[in-house]
Amino acid sequence: VDILQRRGHCLFRMGNYGSAIRQFEKIITLDSLNHNALFQLGQLYARNNQFANAYACYVKLITVDSTNSFYYKQFGIVASQANDVIVSVANLFQAVNLNPRDIEAYALLGNALLESDQFALADSVLTNALTINRSPQLRLMLAKAQLGEEKYEEVIKTVGQLMVKGDTIPAYARLLGISYFQLDKFD
Repeated sequence: VDILQRRGHCLFRMGNYGSAIRQFEKIITLDSLNHNALFQLGQLYARNNQFANAYACYVKLITVDSTNSFYYKQFGIVASQANDVIVSVANLFQAVNLNPRDIEAYALLGNALLESDQFALADSVLTNALTINRSPQLRLMLAKAQLGEEKYEEVIKTVGQLMVKGDTIPAYARLLGISYFQLDKFD
């Protein structure tokens, strides 16, 4: 199994995904619960747009180790790549529940919620994330959620907090412009 894993990893790094898949599939025939092989297969299947196969790998991983937030996060990422917002959001929520300090999982979840126009839920998730990490990325996502909720005063406040640090990027100007326009504040 060890040799097959090394060979599979080498083939993966060389970009020979089909051969890497075959190596990891051989491992699964020998050890159906091999976490590393299941994870690598999930990644490879997703890379080859074989999302049903990737899902099966992640479901098996989660069944075997239901407390591993990393597996849920990776499943959420793969589901997002497959444009499967429901599966993505469900798995990213579980990742955050299992590891409430995982800012990357919060950002991915916030993004998935924004993409699916679930602005109120995104606002709640991102507000919670900002209690852990005050990153500008999370704050910008919060402003987008607030804009989706038509909370224009809050958008102005949130973007203003970003600009205090001297940062000005086009996304800030866009959010401010829309908010001021909606509030009829052109001064």
